[in-house]
Amino acid sequence: MRLIPVCLAAIILLLVSCNGNKKVKTQADDDITLKEFVDFFPRATFPYTINDTVLNRKEKDSLRISLVAFKTFIPDSVFTRYFGAKPKAKLFPLVKGKDSNENIFLFIKSLAAAKKAYVFCFTKNLRYINSREIAETDKDPSYRRYCEVSKNMNFKIVTETKKPGEQVDIKEDNLFLDNSGHFRTAVIVSNKDLSDEVPVNPLDTLPRKNKFSADYLQDKKNIVSIRDGKNFKTCLFFIHFSKNDGECMGELKGKAEFTAPNKAMFTDKTGPCGIEFIFTNSTVTIKETGGCGNYRGITCFFEGSYTKKKEPVKPKEKKKKKSDLKSW
Repeated sequence: MRLIPVCLAAIILLLVSCNGNKKVKTQADDDITLKEFVDFFPRATFPYTINDTVLNRKEKDSLRISLVAFKTFIPDSVFTRYFGAKPKAKLFPLVKGKDSNENIFLFIKSLAAAKKAYVFCFTKNLRYINSREIAETDKDPSYRRYCEVSKNMNFKIVTETKKPGEQVDIKEDNLFLDNSGHFRTAVIVSNKDLSDEVPVNPLDTLPRKNKFSADYLQDKKNIVSIRDGKNFKTCLFFIHFSKNDGECMGELKGKAEFTAPNKAMFTDKTGPCGIEFIFTNSTVTIKETGGCGNYRGITCFFEGSYTKKKEPVKPKEKKKKKSDLKSW
């Protein structure tokens, strides 16, 4: 009978020993769970700044995040938008924080051609909410973007662009995550005269053979540009507007699908934003059908009518007379 306690003690010691040898998973493991991933991030003391010093800091390779695991924590469209279909970036954990709603904010650094930082937001039940690029530095010394994060998870994203001479254009975007899980712009502060800023149209040189492919204007600062899609059912668009002397601006580029001969719809795959386009022979009218606060100021909207820009008439080529033709 005395052997029974001895055997039980031996079994307990064996179990403890086996449990002690169990490998603790880290952010580098492909099979890590989201809870284990979140637990790995260190808590920050806020306010916290992500700037050139943080982005250029050398990281231990042992801290590198598994792309295989991280891709399972966020939507595929979000992962591809930030890192591409065949990602080459190296990701490293920075810090984590919480807001008053117990939402979890994970700050991650990406090292590739440019060094960037992102924030990824999850509910307390670990459901993905939203994300955003918040800081960047690259080899171009004339440009940098950094972020200051408050203890309430408010974000001040500062963009600095050096101009010829000693001038530096500074723009501050103050953002917060609202109760519906969307980033809202509280205020934009800039030393640059945005009222005279003319947008650069990224679609300018693309084909415009389809019926409604053209530039539609209110003035030089308010434009809707439509270009041919891959087929007649789609179109590419670029919208830029500036209201109230540049105090409220919006910009969005994407692909819309025709739902009727003169109507197209854009639906954002990563948020609630939706825009309706209604065409006539000479105008396009746009209207938000879903909140597009991620792409504009908080006091203005993607809306209004724009008039088709008249294209210059090409001079007809003169037919050469027979007398002008050289004989061979």
